[in-house]
This record gives sequence, structure tokens and C-alpha cells, in this order.
Amino acid sequence: MRAGVALLLLTVGCGPAATSSDFSATDTSGFCTTETAEGEACKREARVAEHFAGLDADAMKEFVAAMPKGGDLHSHLAGAVQTEELIDWAIEDSLCATEPDLKLVRCSSGGVPVGDIDRGKILAAWSMEGFDGTVKEGHDHFFATFGRFGLVTRNHTADMLAAVRAHAARQNEQYLELMLAFGTSRAGARATALMDENASWDAATLKSAREALIADADFKDNLADSAAEIAQITKASEAALGCGTEQADPGCDVEVRYLVQVWRASARESVFGQALYAFELAEREPRVVGLNLAAAEDNVQALATYEEAMAALGMLRGEYPARTHVALHAGELVPELLTEADRHHLTFHIREAVLTGAAERIGHGIDILGEDDSEELRAAMRERNVAVEICLSSNLFILGVSGSEHPMSAYLTSEVPVVIATDDEGVSRSGLGDEIVTAIADQKLGYRDVKAIVRRSLMASFAEGDGLLEGDPKLPSLTCDGSCDLDGDRARLQLRLEQAFARFEAEIAP
Repeated sequence: MRAGVALLLLTVGCGPAATSSDFSATDTSGFCTTETAEGEACKREARVAEHFAGLDADAMKEFVAAMPKGGDLHSHLAGAVQTEELIDWAIEDSLCATEPDLKLVRCSSGGVPVGDIDRGKILAAWSMEGFDGTVKEGHDHFFATFGRFGLVTRNHTADMLAAVRAHAARQNEQYLELMLAFGTSRAGARATALMDENASWDAATLKSAREALIADADFKDNLADSAAEIAQITKASEAALGCGTEQADPGCDVEVRYLVQVWRASARESVFGQALYAFELAEREPRVVGLNLAAAEDNVQALATYEEAMAALGMLRGEYPARTHVALHAGELVPELLTEADRHHLTFHIREAVLTGAAERIGHGIDILGEDDSEELRAAMRERNVAVEICLSSNLFILGVSGSEHPMSAYLTSEVPVVIATDDEGVSRSGLGDEIVTAIADQKLGYRDVKAIVRRSLMASFAEGDGLLEGDPKLPSLTCDGSCDLDGDRARLQLRLEQAFARFEAEIAP
């Protein structure tokens, strides 16, 4: 690897955020866009694309490692932390683990001190390290890891946030949308207590339940507690990273927004209460930009209430301003994980998420080709600009889907917006760069394809404000001519990404 490219590993995407004055002084001909299609920037991009096409596997990994990567839009905080860090914290907290499953417990409850257990065994139990088994075994092992290390994550939220931001900076990422539950379990329990489980599931019932919950004292207290928690973990994580000091970790420059994680494997009343809580929290806390439904989509309870959950989300979407967004796990299903009686779910989950649940992005989307009127659905997603978050490692481990069997190519062919994400990079033992390298190999992507997907990660983000770029991410249009108002987060982040690409490409093809 050239020295200049190696240096980029430390610098690209980790500089200070751009300001309006920076943009006014920027020559936008340095960016390859529709407006500059005949300019030197696009010619340089073509030379980089030619260089990219000649790389072998090892050189490709180095190239992608140094490349700017924009944002990771689908990441569960607890699953994103490197397993080695979880082990260290468990030792610091003097925790024990039961045998043989290695689930963390207080040592007063028995078990073996974590420090006395072979780290390789813990890695295998808490992640997919070295896993070899059937699709069902992989699915079950993946989801079981969270219960095994869950005790340590409860007391280290700020540490996890700092660790994930630092790790993202090392991968040349600049933006994260992280999924956390915050106070959803409490909100779900309150909704279950207040709502009649035998009531009809119609708009009138749900609106009445919304009014009752919003007026409920415990529901209000829960919102206040979560807002305070967000402020606390933000402050503590920034202190851990040394933000604002001369020794600041590059992770300080990785911006974070939150999606409230709703536990879908709950009674329908609980799911409604959790979703309502997410919308209300976003009204109070600007770092919360939306919600997502979590838990295995093939869970029996999640399947039983899927359509009711989508109806509830569609109703709530209409009650709140557009700044509160909806991203949904949808189509994370394969026949091997479903009973014969449940396999009809393979035909409608993505459709329901997009058309009823008002999803602006969907996660995974694996069953798209088996959905009713799949081509029509993909056209609707394209027209509505609904992006698909492709998570290749977890798709392999949880669903056994990879390579030519993965529907990523179908989405790309249908011109559905696509982004690449990690899902649970700690559990999967895979970073965003690894996911991109896999996509390049499996989908035969060229440099412009990859750059477009990276650009799309910010175009499809829920960051506030209008964007700097619009249209085709392979050759987008600028939304301004050099006098752009960069008060909006999305435009500022996009400018920073374009500046990083300009620096990167100048090193590759001077």
C-alpha cells in the first residue's frame, strides 16, 4: 500500500465538521457530480475506478480500509461492541459465567469467574467466532449471544458508545444510527396494563390508547428518565474519548443518532406502547431520530402480531411530524426457520412494512423475491425512495443466505436504494469495511457502485435537514452552487464525505 493511502487510514472522515464558510470557499469542481461531469474530478474518479478493477483480494481489502465509508445505518449498540471489550468489562465487574453456555451471572449466584475461563471459549459463546453449523443452529446461536453477555452491557452503555465511536473512526466512518431500547420495556408494560387486550385493533381504539398513555404519569416520568439517560451517556462517552481535549480520540468526530429499539416479540399492546414511546421520546430528544422493531422476525409472537404492529405504526406515523422516522426489520426470513403453517409470512412482510407500516428504510429484506408481486413492490420502493439496509454477515449467520443467493443484486437491478450496514459487527466479527469487501466480491461491484452505496448511506440517513446531493448517487446533482446553507446535519455530513472522497481519490490517482 502506498504511504499516502496508509496515512488516509488515520485521517479520512475524522477531521472537524465543515462549516458554511468552509463550503463557500470550496471549489465544487473537486466533486464528481452532474454539474462537474466533464471536469477533472470525474476524470480522476475514472482513473480510480480503473485502478480498483485491477486489485487482487488483498489489495482490495487495503483499498476499502482506506476509503471513506459515510455512515452505518443499521447497528445495534450491544451487538456492535467488540467481544474482547465485553470480556474485559465482565472481568472488571467481577462477574461469573455459568457452564457450559457461559451466560454471565453475579458470582453470588454461582458460576465461574470470567477471568478464569479460556477467552477462546467465551469468544465462541458470545459471538460467531469459529461457528460451524446448520442455518437453524446459526440463527439460534446468533440470538443467544445477547442473553449470554447481556449482564455486562447493562452497566456499560456509555463505555459501549465510546468504544463503537472509536471503532467507527478507525474504519473511516463519520455517522452512526444506533439502536437502543432506552425505556421501552417500561413503556410496553404500562401500555399492556392500560389497554384492553380484547378491544378491536382500529384507529379509534389506538388513538384513545395514545391519549391515555401520553397523559399517564409513569409514561411521562419514563420519557424524562430516558432523556436524562441520553444526556448522561453522551457526556460520559465523550469524556471517555477525551473529546474537547488535545488527546481527543478520532471517535469524537463520529456523529451519533439513535433509533429506539422496540421489542417486537411482545403482546400487541406492548408493541404499540413501545412505538408510541419512541415517537414521544423523539419529540423531546433531538438525538433520537426514529424507531425500529427488533427481535427475531420469525419469533412466534412477532409473527402472530405482525400485521397489527404495522397498522399501529401506520397510525402513529400520521400523528407525528416527519422528523421522527421509521426503519423496520422486514423480510429477515427464510423457509428453514418457519413452520409450514407460517410460511405464508414470506409473501408479505416487506410489503406491509413499506405500504402499511410507513417504513422509510427496511433492514435485510431477504425474502423480497418470494413476496407477492415482487417486481411491483420493488418499483414502489424505488418510487418512494425506501432504502434497503444490506447486512451480509448477519444474513449469512442467521439465515444462511450469501453470494448469488442474496437478493442484493435484485434490489440493485431494480434501482431500489441500497446501503451496506453491519447489524451486529461485534457478534459477527465483521466491520463495515469487511461488509463492503464481501459485497464487492459477491455482487461484482465496481468503484462507482461502491462509492454510490457509500454516498447513499448519508442520503438515506435520518440526519436533520436537506441534503447537499440528490438524485443518482453515481453522479448526483448538487442542491446548491457554493452558497449552500449548511445548518442542516445531512448537508454538512455529505460535504464532509465528498471532501474525504476528493482527498482519497487524489492520493490514488493524482
